[in-house]
Amino acid sequence: MPVRGRNGWITGCGCEGWREACRPGERGVDAVHGAASHERGRWQEKSARRLHIGRLLGEVSCPFETSQAALTHRSKLAAVWLNEEWYSDIVNHTSNYPSHLDTVLAALIANIDAKDRFLSTFLNSLPEITSQVTATLTTLCLEPERGIVGFIALRELIETRPPVRKGALGKLLELCTHPDRKIRYPAIKTVNRWALDSPMADAVTSYALGIMRRLNPTTHATDMGTDGADSKDDMSALTLQNKNTATSPYISDITPDTVQQHVELAFALSRRRQDMLADIFALYPSLEPPIADAVEQLLTPLIQSLGATAKLSDVIRHFPDGAEKLALKVVSILSAEGGSGAVGGLVKGLMADRPDLDVGFIIPIIGELDKVSCHANFKRERRS
Repeated sequence: MPVRGRNGWITGCGCEGWREACRPGERGVDAVHGAASHERGRWQEKSARRLHIGRLLGEVSCPFETSQAALTHRSKLAAVWLNEEWYSDIVNHTSNYPSHLDTVLAALIANIDAKDRFLSTFLNSLPEITSQVTATLTTLCLEPERGIVGFIALRELIETRPPVRKGALGKLLELCTHPDRKIRYPAIKTVNRWALDSPMADAVTSYALGIMRRLNPTTHATDMGTDGADSKDDMSALTLQNKNTATSPYISDITPDTVQQHVELAFALSRRRQDMLADIFALYPSLEPPIADAVEQLLTPLIQSLGATAKLSDVIRHFPDGAEKLALKVVSILSAEGGSGAVGGLVKGLMADRPDLDVGFIIPIIGELDKVSCHANFKRERRS
């Protein structure tokens, strides 16, 4: 009789014998009792098999059973047994499945290496994923040699198991702010695949902007508390303190040394979602000078890779008050990268629209100006 699991998975129960036994109109009483007795025997046999499988799984951590073939075989065996245990909990109103799952998962992970791929297959064959599984995979991601296995497993859970998506994605996004770039980089690379056209896109973008906005000293100093949504489907509220900021266990103080942890995710997403460049410029005027300098330095590779795109040019053309230094930095980078034609038109438009524009903006296009224009524009104030 099919039963739907709590995580949307289908498992089976052998109740056909009982269904047959419940047709007294077609069978005699002795036949009914015989069928019932046969079904009880089948359940006893199944219980014995479950116990035998459980004993076999105890060998999973033995030194002589750590080969790829042995672990793959035992992970399949474990999945069958855990499905039985999960259904047994439902029928008997017990709660053995979570502890059995933790034990088996710990044994499998203890013998896994960076090249193994059976862990994701094992997890996807389970009827339910507990919060402890997500925590265990997060811990695995922190290991230098085997972390890739944890990242792949978390990615698969997020993409294929919606009931656990919110918690798993929250852990993965927090890893995007880890102080060790060997951990931070694969986490950012993983979530970057969801920047566009995915159920996770809004959550990823909101978190990236929320972490970056912590650099604003006013926002960081104000403890707004947690204002999250109760619904598992409300991905846009994931781990946000409020609509402006987000939290992470891996960052606390705001210093030039921690700026990269705050902005790297947002900068990476901006390569595909250039509308986020406007958020970077909007934040810049509120930053303390040492933090602003660090942001400028970290932004350079992003601008070099983007070039003078239409969106970036539009953002520069409408930069907010207080972001002139950042706009000048971007114009200088674009000019140095050989985009003098596009930059020239951009700067001429800025000079026409903003009479108080820093004279430094004309330097990239000075070769395109005549003597009169040069003389007129050099009367502008030069600001450091």
